[in-house]
Amino acid sequence: MNGVEPSEQFVHNGLAASVIRSAVATAIVLSAAMPLYLLIKQAVTPELQSFAWPPFWLPHHLTDSHLKSVFEVGELRASIIRSLAVALVCGVLATAMGAMLGYAMARSGWGRRAGMTSVTVTRLLPMIAVALPLALALIMPGRYDRPSG
Repeated sequence: MNGVEPSEQFVHNGLAASVIRSAVATAIVLSAAMPLYLLIKQAVTPELQSFAWPPFWLPHHLTDSHLKSVFEVGELRASIIRSLAVALVCGVLATAMGAMLGYAMARSGWGRRAGMTSVTVTRLLPMIAVALPLALALIMPGRYDRPSG
């Protein structure tokens, strides 16, 4: 053929495919991380640098005035603290339930079937189908955005 053994050509093609896969994976990760980077950069950059043209991709001076201004408003501070508490409780509960489900799935066939069924049903149900009725159920008795609700 072209003087290259078939096994060497396979290794060469496998290497090229691996490089392409790595490049695509890197591009996906960077495109997902870019909005997070811009959000953090905007939070610690002074206003003059935020609106400069051409834009600064790395801030020259760091400031925490934006973050301080958010926490100076009592209502926002209380809401942020409440949101962090709810996120912490949800994370702990989800971890505990996930650990129990994982144990059941690892130990028995029945647990594996029940676990896969529950995970599949949960993922198939759109979030909005749960969020709207839950919000309405909390708004009606006046418990929405309260520590008890």
